Amino acid sequence: MGRREEILDSALEQFNKYGIAKLTLEDIARALGLKKTAIYYYFKNKDDLLKEMIERIIENVKDEVTETVDKADGVKNKLRAFMLCKVSIMRKNGNLWELFDKDYLPKRAKDFLMLKKGCIAEFDFSTIYKIIDDGIKENKIEYRINDSLVLMIMGVVYGIFIGNFVINVNWNE
Repeated sequence: MGRREEILDSALEQFNKYGIAKLTLEDIARALGLKKTAIYYYFKNKDDLLKEMIERIIENVKDEVTETVDKADGVKNKLRAFMLCKVSIMRKNGNLWELFDKDYLPKRAKDFLMLKKGCIAEFDFSTIYKIIDDGIKENKIEYRINDSLVLMIMGVVYGIFIGNFVINVNWNE
């Protein structure tokens, strides 16, 4: 693993520990036994580091969701796996979702984050669409797929994340 990846790993660790408001380059460097200036060799500034960190988190989320859904059999189990995986990711990465609600990010970081939020929604849409489409092709669902159906399912999934609902529900029942 190269130094750049070590810095990103440390940034993720510090981010998960402290959240975005308290994430400092000093803490990231200290955790690696480096000086803060060493980080600037690999990243232009904190925004640059944050962008790469967010990219990495999103790619990890996509990989985890894809792997989880692919392991499940049948439409019902795939949709359930998708929803449970998203809830699990939300619980594990609470600070990531905090980013979407905070006003203290610099404008460039907010713009980048909003772009990535759209990428997450597109990924979720295409994943759900594929699950349903596969179910129709396998004659497991007698329904014509349309965007409204997929958006309805996404609404349910995203609705789960609102408030403290995620924390208070036993999903193993």
